[in-house]
Amino acid sequence: MNRQQLNALDKLLRDRSGSAKLNKALLQLHQHYEFGRIDPIRKCLTYRPEELARLEAEWRHALQTIELRQLSDQLKQTDRAGAARLTSHEKLARDDPGEHLVQLTWGNGRLQGKAQPLPESATLQLDWRRLPAFDRIILVENWDTFLQLERYSLPPELTVLPALYRGHDRQARNLKRYLMAHDHCQVMLFADLDAKGLLLAQEFGACGFIAPNAACWSQAINASASWDKQRNLHAQLNALPNGPLHALWQQLQAEQLAIMQQQWAAHDLPLICHPL
Repeated sequence: MNRQQLNALDKLLRDRSGSAKLNKALLQLHQHYEFGRIDPIRKCLTYRPEELARLEAEWRHALQTIELRQLSDQLKQTDRAGAARLTSHEKLARDDPGEHLVQLTWGNGRLQGKAQPLPESATLQLDWRRLPAFDRIILVENWDTFLQLERYSLPPELTVLPALYRGHDRQARNLKRYLMAHDHCQVMLFADLDAKGLLLAQEFGACGFIAPNAACWSQAINASASWDKQRNLHAQLNALPNGPLHALWQQLQAEQLAIMQQQWAAHDLPLICHPL
């Protein structure tokens, strides 16, 4: 049982037309409960009233509820703690505890504890809605770099800043929600010095890109395979308006550079924040 299946069943109970357009949740109900028949030509699921009544009764019994539609409406408006007061299947709630999480540390790789600093590489997961209104943050692209920020030669003005992991999917969405809610917050992006990294700067509206001075780039090992792999991104960067980000791209393009940020730690290269 999952939330998508419950929503699909709720729609069937409200419609009761005898057929519904096939989707993943309906296919699962068909497979798990031998409910209805698939019409491959019309791409729909057909069912008889008695089959729907049997499926509803089975779900009511499993969820220990009398009115399935009422439960469905209530679960859409509560979190898992509230759902646990309604049913033993609390994971059917719309909101789960990890829905709003982001990952936080500090620019020097240490969380700022009141009594004493926490161990290096310690990070904190918390609801983005509870974060204070930071004026500036470091946004870190790669997880391994985020966990080892103390290995990088960041300037003092950056080590005092909160650092957040860019993440993927839900975490990335939550970070964007935070930035939308605090549009005064300036983002200093710490990412790979490559096409993808520059596009991340554009995506998150970064006002700075953390990397060594261009004179030091030759000391790092260039990932030429990554340059070739990201050729499909070059057109987007070529179309950037004239400005600092486009100028940074032109520097990379001139030498076909794609340098992973781990190179800066490996060669102990001092970092600066390139204004964007």
